[in-house]
Parts: sequence; C-alpha cells; structure tokens
Amino acid sequence: MNFQFLKGKKVIDSEAKIIGEVVDIIFNPYTWEVTDLILKIDKGLGKELGWRKILGSLNVSLKTSFVKAVGDVVSLTTNLNSLKGAMEKYPKD
Repeated sequence: MNFQFLKGKKVIDSEAKIIGEVVDIIFNPYTWEVTDLILKIDKGLGKELGWRKILGSLNVSLKTSFVKAVGDVVSLTTNLNSLKGAMEKYPKD
C-alpha cells in the first residue's frame, strides 16, 4: 500500500463521527511497519479533546492498532471518548 492511498482520507470513529483526515504516517524504519497515523483534527474537536491550537491546524498521532478498516474512509475501532487518551499532539511540544 502506498502512502498516497491514505493521504487525505477522512478518519471516522466507531460512531461514524469524523475525527479528521490523514496527513502523514510514522513507520518503523527497521520493519517498514506503519505504527502511527498523523491526523489533522477537525475544527472544534481539539477543544473537545482539551487541546488548543496556536497557529494553523492541530495534528495528532494515533497508533494504527486503532484502525479497523481502510476504504473510502479510515474507520476506527472505538469512539472519540475512548480515543482521548490515545492521541498525542504532533509534533510534541
């Protein structure tokens, strides 16, 4: 699978709520395994997560273990409330 296939795809939680879109990936250079997706969070969602953006968009990393399926959208295995502790601001402050 090519990264361009993922780039720009909408990401939805298990309740079909749009979380954001894929803007980048993080991979293990030794195994070539994709370990994290970098998501541009939808407007207003950062505030719901307790984060605020200073300039530009708010990006977060999310482990690929939360990905259920990839098709027209990236579907996650759980809802936003369960993801709150799993997402980290990217890049880290």
